[in-house]
Amino acid sequence: MPDNPEKKPNGWDQYSRLVLSELRQLNNGQDAIRNDMGNLRMQFLTDMGKVRTEIALLKQSATLRGLIAGTIPGVLAAFAALLWYFTKGG
Repeated sequence: MPDNPEKKPNGWDQYSRLVLSELRQLNNGQDAIRNDMGNLRMQFLTDMGKVRTEIALLKQSATLRGLIAGTIPGVLAAFAALLWYFTKGG
């Protein structure tokens, strides 16, 4: 039997090393997952910013197109009224 009391001749020393090794491996895996989640979060925030920019551009474009589409019938109606006024009423 060894003189060192920390050495256990019945295999517990080996088993404790195995458990510590597994715990380290699990910790490393958890750190890797945490890093991946951080990277995914940054990518998500970047993509979300791009989507917000695109939505703002689409809103601006829709507003301009609505303005144009609303103006054309008004101008045509005014032109038709003037034409009618000068041909029949004037």
